[in-house]
Amino acid sequence: FKRLKQFYLNAKGWGMTHDGSSLILSDGSSTIYFRNPNTLETIKTISVSENGNLVNNVNELEYIDGYIYANIWQTDDIIKIDPVTGKVLARADLGGLLAKSGLNNGGDPNNVLNGIAFDSVTQRIYVTGKRWPAIFEIKF
Repeated sequence: FKRLKQFYLNAKGWGMTHDGSSLILSDGSSTIYFRNPNTLETIKTISVSENGNLVNNVNELEYIDGYIYANIWQTDDIIKIDPVTGKVLARADLGGLLAKSGLNNGGDPNNVLNGIAFDSVTQRIYVTGKRWPAIFEIKF
C-alpha cells in the first residue's frame, strides 16, 4: 500500500460511511455528523432518536439505499436511520447470531457485534463483531 493523503480529524472516530457527497461519522453519542469530504468541515448534524428518546452509543455506520444503518455499541441491535430526521425507522435484533452458528466470541464480553458492510454491486449486507471468527451475510 502507498499512502495517498493524510488528514486529521478533531473528533472521536467510531464509525464512518458516505452517501456519495458527504462523509457521515459517528462518535459514540446520539449525534451523526455529515462532513465535507475535502475540507472535513461539518455540514450538518442529526440526533438519532427512537420514540422521542435519544439513542446513544451509535457506532459502526453503513449507508444503504438512502438510509444509515448503525450498530449500537454493546448491544446486538442494528438500527435503520432516516438521514434527514435522525429518526430510527427499524431495529434488527441480531442476538444469538454467533451462538446459533455454533461459534463463540472467546468468552470476552467486549467481543460484540461491531461491523456492517454493504456490497453495492451484489446488494449483500455483511455483519461481524470484535474478534469474531466469522462474517455473516444477512437480509433485512
